[in-house]
Amino acid sequence: MLLDRLPQLVSAYALASAAALPLYGKLCDTFGAKRVLLAAVGVFLLGSVLCGAATDMG
Repeated sequence: MLLDRLPQLVSAYALASAAALPLYGKLCDTFGAKRVLLAAVGVFLLGSVLCGAATDMG
């Protein structure tokens, strides 16, 4: 069930966002904000497609 795994999902999201923020800052300094934003949107779209194709949460 989704509710059984909700604390794990929230913890994973918080950890990933805390780790990604300084990384995105450095990447923006190196490559420019527009390129990093477009790459982030691409990664988001790829993740959305993969999640949509999943048959279950496991």
